[in-house]
Amino acid sequence: MFNAFVQKAQSLVEQNLLQAPASDRGPSKSQLFREQFRLPESQNPIAEIGAELFIPLPHITSTDIPLLGEKASGTGTRYNGDLHLSSSFLCFSSLRTSFLPSASHASSTSYTGQTSGAGPGGHGFTIPLCSIRRVERLNSQPQVFNLALTVWDKYVQAAPQPDSEKTSNTPQPRKLILNLDGSRQSAERFCDFLKKHLRDSMKELDALRSTTADCYSEYLMNPAVLAARGNSKDSTLLPDPPDVGLGLIFRYPGDAKKLRDRSKIRLWTDYMRENGRNATLVRQPTFHKLIRVGLPNRLRGEIWEVSSGAFYTRLRNPTLYQNTLQKFIGKESLAIDEIEKDLNRSLPEYAAYQDERGIERLRRVLTAYSWTNEEVGYCQAMNIVVAALLIYASEVQAFFLLSALCDRLAPGYYSKDMYGTLLDQKVLEGLVEKTMPVLWEHLIKNDVNL
Repeated sequence: MFNAFVQKAQSLVEQNLLQAPASDRGPSKSQLFREQFRLPESQNPIAEIGAELFIPLPHITSTDIPLLGEKASGTGTRYNGDLHLSSSFLCFSSLRTSFLPSASHASSTSYTGQTSGAGPGGHGFTIPLCSIRRVERLNSQPQVFNLALTVWDKYVQAAPQPDSEKTSNTPQPRKLILNLDGSRQSAERFCDFLKKHLRDSMKELDALRSTTADCYSEYLMNPAVLAARGNSKDSTLLPDPPDVGLGLIFRYPGDAKKLRDRSKIRLWTDYMRENGRNATLVRQPTFHKLIRVGLPNRLRGEIWEVSSGAFYTRLRNPTLYQNTLQKFIGKESLAIDEIEKDLNRSLPEYAAYQDERGIERLRRVLTAYSWTNEEVGYCQAMNIVVAALLIYASEVQAFFLLSALCDRLAPGYYSKDMYGTLLDQKVLEGLVEKTMPVLWEHLIKNDVNL
């Protein structure tokens, strides 16, 4: 009872600290937390603990997992890092970073301390709590605290048998093993927070299903699609793919053979079979290598959405786009007048924007964003950005991608005073003056403004 009282008091203190204004010297720890894991504004760090992430190989079955120990390092992949919890997300990163207000320091490794091959969030995952089907405490020694997370996937693949090309008929759900690194009290305290928020997140499962239904990866992992790969006779029996942009109707730019689009699809399918997709994706070194190799056209919008965090914002507000269009239907504004002027000047060389179907999509996305962010409304060049997004993404995906770009990834670029652009120009001028003084003197002498 005393421990419960202490935990309650500590949680209240941390919540008050989270609501404190950020220091003038830089972003708050909560902002750094959201930036590293690409989370919505509503998410703040609640608990964190050091942990080792173990990702079993596909042929490891559920009955084998409790037997895995330190000697089983060859049966999967291990990463040391930190496990972070917010009200709706569980995050793991191989970058050792502390975000809690009560911590003595806030690491800036999300910007400067990346390991080779790791992306902005390092190796790890950002998983919505509603996508976790089960959490089990594994049989282990008293001083070891192991958890097995079973994640939700609509289509679960059968596990391949070792030393054989055949697969078992029994589908194997994906599991992630977490070895919590800390005292027993801190591990149990983290698990108490996790249990509470897992229970609260159950109501978001319908939103998860509706959001992932729009993802092309779900279509790719459909057993019927996998079975028919390379078999043109069965193509007429396949389900219809989800909306993955205007490119599906008007063709994607470039030559698909030269871009090796089919080979890229195969590589990404293999990766997602072992490492999850959309909501349950785990970032391993291969993920970043595949991005550098190039994204297949039909998966491009989805990978953009997940990597930018727009997917997690859409998961929290799955009907925002449709509700906004419905709420403001027929209403006029200065932003809408400006949008109408630029619609026919948006990538006119692409066939979709010489067609009313493409123009209508562009109009709806720009209009919806202008109403959700009335302070910005509409800025020139937004039409070009959205026109490019809509080639590879559905309307709702493009809407949330635009929001992520304008509000978080490139703040101040699309605003009335364009402070983000002006600030970056000043940074460039300072960099040129410091590193290339001869060039800088020449530009000043000739009155050339960078």
